[in-house]
Amino acid sequence: MLSNILDAFRITIVVVAFFFGYKISFTGGYHPAAQLHLMIPLVIIAIAGISGLEGLLFGKKAAEAKGFTSDRNYQRQTDLAMLSYTVVALIVCIFNWGLPAELTVFFAFICETQILRT
Repeated sequence: MLSNILDAFRITIVVVAFFFGYKISFTGGYHPAAQLHLMIPLVIIAIAGISGLEGLLFGKKAAEAKGFTSDRNYQRQTDLAMLSYTVVALIVCIFNWGLPAELTVFFAFICETQILRT
């Protein structure tokens, strides 16, 4: 049950990020950098942050709800990796290191999630 609620929350945050990202990008012209500056941290927080916390706090129940085996050592490592992407995305956003840094964190996060799926 909790896993389903967190899944719905993740999806809602991503939808909100896309909605406001597109709204910002088309305000007063077209500004894709502003769109990505908003969307990248929100998407990473929604997916990696919530998944990392879910795994650390409710790991066994989350794994069972999704039909995965619960290998706590590997799962803990994955959860901490997800939380590290969230922290780095927040640091890059807060210190305004620019679009190249934000895209680097985003693409590293996407590559990591693809590696974890295989």
